[in-house]
Amino acid sequence: MFDSRSLKKFNTEILQDLEGEALNFGMLYTPADGKKVSVIATYRPLNGEGRYLGLNSRLEEEVFALTDDSYQYGISTKISAEKIVGAISKLTFRNGEGLDGFIRENCDCYRFHASQRGKLLAMARFFTLNLTYFYCLKIRLRDGAKLPAEFDKETAYDEKTGVCTLVGNPSEKLLSCLSDKLFTIREGIAWQTDGQGINIAEVYSRGNIISLYNTDLFYSGALLRPLEIVQEDAYVSNCNVTTLNICFEKSSYGTVCALDNDRAKFHWLISPEDRKKIEEFFREEDEVTRSLAADCERGELERINSYLQRSANVHQIVVSANICTQDKILLVPLRGARSIDGEKAKGEKDCLYPGVNGNAEVRVGGVGFYEKSSYEDLPCISVDGGRIDFSGELSRETYSELKINADPMLWDMYGISMNGTIYPGEVPTDTPVRRRMHFNVLAIQHVPHSFSEVCRARNSATEKYESDSLWGIRAVRYRNVFDLMGIGIRSFFDFMRRNGDILTAILSLLVFFTGLGEITLRTAEGISNVVTAVIAVLLIISSVTSIVIKILRYKTDKKYIIRRYLFLYDKQNKKSSEVMHKLSREYKLPAPTYILLKLYFMSQESGDK
Repeated sequence: MFDSRSLKKFNTEILQDLEGEALNFGMLYTPADGKKVSVIATYRPLNGEGRYLGLNSRLEEEVFALTDDSYQYGISTKISAEKIVGAISKLTFRNGEGLDGFIRENCDCYRFHASQRGKLLAMARFFTLNLTYFYCLKIRLRDGAKLPAEFDKETAYDEKTGVCTLVGNPSEKLLSCLSDKLFTIREGIAWQTDGQGINIAEVYSRGNIISLYNTDLFYSGALLRPLEIVQEDAYVSNCNVTTLNICFEKSSYGTVCALDNDRAKFHWLISPEDRKKIEEFFREEDEVTRSLAADCERGELERINSYLQRSANVHQIVVSANICTQDKILLVPLRGARSIDGEKAKGEKDCLYPGVNGNAEVRVGGVGFYEKSSYEDLPCISVDGGRIDFSGELSRETYSELKINADPMLWDMYGISMNGTIYPGEVPTDTPVRRRMHFNVLAIQHVPHSFSEVCRARNSATEKYESDSLWGIRAVRYRNVFDLMGIGIRSFFDFMRRNGDILTAILSLLVFFTGLGEITLRTAEGISNVVTAVIAVLLIISSVTSIVIKILRYKTDKKYIIRRYLFLYDKQNKKSSEVMHKLSREYKLPAPTYILLKLYFMSQESGDK
């Protein structure tokens, strides 16, 4: 599909079209040799350094030897949702002593590379406090509006319901403000009462009243943090395959959340000294990302690996895929508002996502979500040995989001994309800033289900909330006006073929019905004809109803908006660019969506897939 020159042109167009977007950087890497692409992974923690930076029981930085496969960069998955909720219920984080006591108790859960000296304790506090932002306690006070006026960073107030949300772990000052009030618990909310009740500390101690804040799902699973992408030499026996090998170490979603949003540096428990270290950590990362944007002379793979070698961020691997249905419709979900990153500001454009999209996760022990959720939430990747690839994760995500079985053997790999945010100048330090750099393993599969069937299956999918609705795009290629007419005629005959048995039945019954003799109740023959006619009419009604139901079902599916694009062969490239620009004006197209759509239109142009 690409040579080195066309790939460079493709990436230049991506940067031009993403300019001005929040996620303003995107790059595709795929081998430029025209061979089939295979994407695998190799577990290689610390790039083979064999030692890491951790904290001892005195909260001092210390270099430890890597002796097993338990190493996780950043904050470990052992700091689970249950552990954070448990700490909040005990009001552990209401002061600095409680925070450091928690870190001391879990000191083996905070790790960096041995070269990253001087910032680990500050970042450990930052990581831990960031996780508290995903939880809250809801209370209803008689004078509830006064509370957020004084504690605006710790609370959120809903004027319609009068409910005040206490975000994360309350400070000593907030607890003191509520200490003279008593509460009763009703429907997950603590209501202030004048009579008998419990104090705010007792309310917190009942951990089941602590709920998720601004999301319906959160857990810190184990993710792949790429360290290097190697293009492997092929063996003689598989010379038609080019393999991209992602060498990685493990990290956690808790680490990603913190490094993607530095809001926790504003927490009241972060000292000025710690905030300075945290800001230095991010300032160094911003310099690395700016150098990535400026480095345009070297090839894509060299630029990616140079960035990975220098960056301290977590660049999780995401699996993203085009899904094409049996009736040649490309699935394009509208991102769900209830998904972790699906929120949008008022007036902001809706966001289109790839047909399948989700983090590639590593199966590790101690993640309660894996044990107690549905089977499709259990990761397919293990570091216990053997080949690691992404087909299983792609199929798992497909079932989770669409509830259709995608054959792991039938994924065709495009390559790897890189996307995120690069700030061109000095990054502000007085407001939270998002820093995201993702790597997406890109693939495509044609599934043996119609668009209508996929839409119905999705309604009972575990991760249906990931999308608000399921859209579809169909690209029709034609050579000239006569070819276009032929496509219409073929579509008509396809409909006739699919419904031929019904249509044949209707015509046969009509012929049979018109050939009946006298219809009367006066003779035995007439009565027989009446009975036969009634049966024929019922059969005709049944057959017509079957066709009408199919037509109505198609109209129902139109609410999922099937967009149909016609492409003249010799002008397809121009037309597909126009389509992309029109879509990007109407909707947010994150880099993976943008790249996969362009690849889809290119494959249509070349006659592939």
